[in-house]
Amino acid sequence: MFTTLAATPDLAAAQRFLGFGGAEVRAGGADVTAAKGTDVATNVSVESDFGYVGLPTIRSILGFNYFSGNVAASTGPLRPGAEGTMRSAGVAASLRWDWRAKHRLTPYLLAGATLDYVRSEAGDTEVDGLLDGNHLGGQFGGGVAFRFGSGHYHWSLTADLRGVTSQDLGRMLATIGLRYSPRGQAMYDIDDIPSARPTTIIEGPPGRAPPP
Repeated sequence: MFTTLAATPDLAAAQRFLGFGGAEVRAGGADVTAAKGTDVATNVSVESDFGYVGLPTIRSILGFNYFSGNVAASTGPLRPGAEGTMRSAGVAASLRWDWRAKHRLTPYLLAGATLDYVRSEAGDTEVDGLLDGNHLGGQFGGGVAFRFGSGHYHWSLTADLRGVTSQDLGRMLATIGLRYSPRGQAMYDIDDIPSARPTTIIEGPPGRAPPP
């Protein structure tokens, strides 16, 4: 008698990392440290949920953002008299923890990193040199999602407040948005998904049926 290895179904967690969990669009204001003036910058963000990390309530998020505003300040890194506009486009990667995830009102916390490319037209060579180019930073914050609709509540309204710690481009963002999750609250469930695992099979001599 001898043994061989074969693959048989096992139970695994559903929607692991790199599984699409949803998308969100937000818009609001950005109070930029390096661009303080009469106007608050406009900020727009689009984020995708790429599944959970470790626990279904810890979501992996990749986002793209754009903001623009006036450059006008007499304090901070800007020299008196600098005035003009600035625009920035960037990416952000973060982890989001959804607390009370299967409730209709779900608070959340997040932390991650950002990379922004800025184009400044402040009318001042020194200021433009300070702001132009890439800015790497960290982000942290939180918010609340209110789920609505039928079934598993696939849609959510969100209110989000976060800070970005970036040299010469630190800012606070206050936005509201709309989130869509194809699985709704079921995205926090552990499903029974077949996966392969090694299993020992015992076979008898050729020409004889294997033992029961």
